[in-house]
Amino acid sequence: MTTSDSDVEKEYILAESHFEPIPFGTKYDGWGHQGDCTLTLSPTEGNPGACLKAEDAVTGEVFYYRAPKKFLGDKKTAFRLEYDIKWVASARLPIFPWDRVVEISGSGTVLIYNAATPTRNQWVHSVVMFQPIAGLWKNVTANRPATVSDFENVLSSLEKLIIRGEFAHGGPETGFLDNVVLYGR
Repeated sequence: MTTSDSDVEKEYILAESHFEPIPFGTKYDGWGHQGDCTLTLSPTEGNPGACLKAEDAVTGEVFYYRAPKKFLGDKKTAFRLEYDIKWVASARLPIFPWDRVVEISGSGTVLIYNAATPTRNQWVHSVVMFQPIAGLWKNVTANRPATVSDFENVLSSLEKLIIRGEFAHGGPETGFLDNVVLYGR
């Protein structure tokens, strides 16, 4: 049996940010932050070219990159988030396991994705699948592993999407985010 194009669900881009150093219309392509950092646009430190850069304020809060409106709303067809991330910190700073690398929430439900810490001081391409993968996704609202129904509920009315940018504790870090793409199917 052969597979035709009509048999395969086609992927498409729901939202994307590449942080090119051109007028965005909104600051940093609409990206913000949560936690203790200051955001700037770096025209040359991206993967490649420009990227979003976060400087840790070292107040004790963990900082996250907060997605703009174009990544939110009805995203029920979303199935994958990809992004490039880099964090720079002294090798003497200990890495602490945090409870979330990505958080999505909507319709009163919060889902968190907990994966390995990216390698220090180099760009890492991250792929986050929106599906209930044992040990990676948790419904913190219900304190249990995430289900297919949880993803359908949250993605149909996505209110928040954050990506962790800080991974060590006890000193300053610099974080970089580039090439964020939300795929639909």
